[in-house]
Amino acid sequence: MFDRFDVKLLQIGYVSDDLERATTWFERHFGAKGFDHFGTTTLHDAVVDGEVADDWSIESVGTMMGDLNLEIIRPLSGAVDMYRDVVVPGAPATFHHFALRVESWDVAEAARDSLDLPWKTRGYTPDVCDFGYVDLRPALGHYIEFLRLDPPAIEAVDELKRKYAAAR
Repeated sequence: MFDRFDVKLLQIGYVSDDLERATTWFERHFGAKGFDHFGTTTLHDAVVDGEVADDWSIESVGTMMGDLNLEIIRPLSGAVDMYRDVVVPGAPATFHHFALRVESWDVAEAARDSLDLPWKTRGYTPDVCDFGYVDLRPALGHYIEFLRLDPPAIEAVDELKRKYAAAR
């Protein structure tokens, strides 16, 4: 996908209303190990459907499975309907997105432009990443996320890889 752009598949993202149930399921059925709890991320300037949201709050966990990051998000409050609307009550988790890592946000913009679609949600988490989602549900049934990682986040991904390798 996007062969003409410098992107790398980094992550598969799920949503859940119960992170403990979701991680237990992935551990039992997929052999996932070493989940880290990333805590709550609250933004007051995320852009959702072209409007600045004064509240955008999620909780997330993640681990590595080889070179692929497995992220599970629990929507908490504010303008997070793009996660909340996908949750299947009672299911351990529901597929939400895959994420592509970019080295420059210009690459993310060019890739999004090639889709001829707007950003569904766009934001910046300090010392972590620039992120943006495009809604591909009408065509493919899921979102795609673009991530430009800050150095501390690159180190965290490397640490997750080491933790995953040690847990195998």
